[in-house]
Amino acid sequence: MRYLYLLPLFFVIIIAIFVWQNTTKSFSKDSIIESSSSIFISSDSFKTYSFSADDVHRLLLARTKQKKGVYLDKMEPSLDSLALDIVCVFHEVMGDSYVPTITSANDYPYHARFSKHYYNKAIDFRTKDLNSRQKKELLEKAQIRIYKKGRVLLEVNGKSNEHLHLELLN
Repeated sequence: MRYLYLLPLFFVIIIAIFVWQNTTKSFSKDSIIESSSSIFISSDSFKTYSFSADDVHRLLLARTKQKKGVYLDKMEPSLDSLALDIVCVFHEVMGDSYVPTITSANDYPYHARFSKHYYNKAIDFRTKDLNSRQKKELLEKAQIRIYKKGRVLLEVNGKSNEHLHLELLN
């Protein structure tokens, strides 16, 4: 009975050991914690989230404006990723506050006969609000960024429907 006053201290030590064991397990270098729909990689300095194709598509929609009537629902997942690369290039050239506008995907009946737009493998971004230096820089950086994954062209330069055309390679 005379050592009963040590009982709270005993509980504190037990809880501290339990917490210490759990934190050393969860923070071990490159341990993988899996949940039902995603994978998190824990490290001492970072956590990485594995995005699904739907997550990437929603991110593209959130980071761009879309011209009225643009149909983007059945795009190839790899096109979503390339389009986000182009959005990053727009931010490099125009600044982080610039929001690019998607003007066409598989929604316009007047593309070329075998256009990749009809196969959900092409997308267009508005460029008529950029000056010639910005267009040149955008095109050069975009070509470097998506090299061997896609093709990017500045189409109908100087016209009202001028745009940056992005398409997947075969």
